[in-house]
Amino acid sequence: EYYRCIPFAIYSDDKMIGFALITYEKESDYDNKPIYELYRVMVDKKYQGKGYGKEAVKSLLEYIKTFPYGEVENIYVEWHPDNIASAKLFQSYGFKVVGTEDDGAIVAKLNIDEV
Repeated sequence: EYYRCIPFAIYSDDKMIGFALITYEKESDYDNKPIYELYRVMVDKKYQGKGYGKEAVKSLLEYIKTFPYGEVENIYVEWHPDNIASAKLFQSYGFKVVGTEDDGAIVAKLNIDEV
């Protein structure tokens, strides 16, 4: 398949507190190569700042490293420029800013060997 969306739920005990979505593309808009993208990582406001997002990103990166839909060189993520928490979170895992989208979203990538 050319494109896959893979959804995940984020839980605190038995309560769903967030949602994550990764995508796999055989030819990305970023570099025309296969990639995974952390497309969404959302945590309920009441649970933000408690490490749930950080643990979710860690789990997502570990999952991507298994290459469930195909091998890649890079993982991408985007965030709104005002979202300082997202910037810090993704950069703490080694994502490096590589540009911006037309809508102003920050684009960052992480080489799979750095996961």
